[in-house]
Amino acid sequence: MQIFKRLLDSLKKNSALKTLQEGLECRIDPYEWRPMRIRREGYDFSPRSRREMFDQAFEAWMSDPLAGHIINLTTWFVMGEGINFAVQDDRTKIVIDDFWYDPELRWDILQTSISDELQVFGEIFLRLFINPISGRIKAALIDPREIEDIAFSAESGNPERYLRRYTRRVFRDTSLTGYTGSFEYDEEEAEEIIPAEEIIHVSVNRLSSGSRGVSELYRVLPWLELYSQWLRDRVSLNRARASFAYLRKVPGSPSQAKEVFERDPITGHVKPPRAGSVLIVNEGEEWQVLHPSVGSDDAKEDGRALKLMIAAGSGIFEHYFGDPSTGNLATAKSMELPMLKKFEARQRLIGGFFRSLFARVIAEAKSSGRLPADCSEKVEVEFPPIVRSEVADITRTLIDQLQAGLISKRRALSLNPWVEDVDGELERIEIESKPEEESE
Repeated sequence: MQIFKRLLDSLKKNSALKTLQEGLECRIDPYEWRPMRIRREGYDFSPRSRREMFDQAFEAWMSDPLAGHIINLTTWFVMGEGINFAVQDDRTKIVIDDFWYDPELRWDILQTSISDELQVFGEIFLRLFINPISGRIKAALIDPREIEDIAFSAESGNPERYLRRYTRRVFRDTSLTGYTGSFEYDEEEAEEIIPAEEIIHVSVNRLSSGSRGVSELYRVLPWLELYSQWLRDRVSLNRARASFAYLRKVPGSPSQAKEVFERDPITGHVKPPRAGSVLIVNEGEEWQVLHPSVGSDDAKEDGRALKLMIAAGSGIFEHYFGDPSTGNLATAKSMELPMLKKFEARQRLIGGFFRSLFARVIAEAKSSGRLPADCSEKVEVEFPPIVRSEVADITRTLIDQLQAGLISKRRALSLNPWVEDVDGELERIEIESKPEEESE
């Protein structure tokens, strides 16, 4: 009966989507699409301007070294070697492991993409594909640039539908027999309405009145461009400073001075001394080397001021941009606290995302009958430590908390940066702790 009920719900859902699609094409708007606007000094982020911001942030991440370093550094600190999770119920753990280690999903790679995309675009949209019979879930990230709009419920204010517009490729077999593998494709515009229960949407830099997130690079994009332009100007100035000219003072009249210069017999131009040559002149002549005065000796502080704006906008401190001369070790550690708080907040956000995802996996497994209803749904998402402290300090702290009953042995192992396989380590500890006669 459960299987037939899920099939009936699936058919109803598809019928509702078809009705919504027809209504959208006829310009009928039963769900009252709310325009996505975030007002900033009278400026509205229309869908077009939002896509432009996405493109600018993506281009900066791909081509600007500082922008790429901001994104990569945050992902390195937040995700580390990858997340781990603890499941209390062994039956639930089988379902979670089946989802997490699915070779088609590759969560070991996808979790890094989630962190990167959340920073570049300010949001992620994870699409869930649910088998109506088995309850198994597949997942894939949707490019935020393809999400055109979000429909909200007038009563609860929660999202109800997502409007997706994208370009897809349609392949055609151009071979005569159909067996040669010769294909051509056309690109066509497509759109679909996705129910909210099939999307997990996470965003950053979002106000309560907004519906979308804002890229973390948005604040620093102008300063990244100014800093790049400043560096290009510095290269031009240094090239100009490297150029020089000779000033040769020769006693006598102008006509006499003109005759003493050695000239090229073909062009008639004055031949300058060759590099490394020795000049032998009489005591009446005077030679000088002239350099252009560009007045750029004090430009170092200008560049540092621009970099400080980038550091302030990104939350990444100055010495992480390759300048260790800005302070000593003690100063650097004391200044890192706000940055570490930022990374911890990001771990909590991503941890909440994975907890919601695991809860959905468990709920669908129970609904399909793969899991009994009495199975525990508690899943703890564990991140590696952001900063690896000294061996003695972290070991002493974990032992004290374990003896005081503040944390479990499993939690202490997960916080130990030198333990990669927590479950395997627990099994080995249990085997080694048994008496020799029992282990035999």
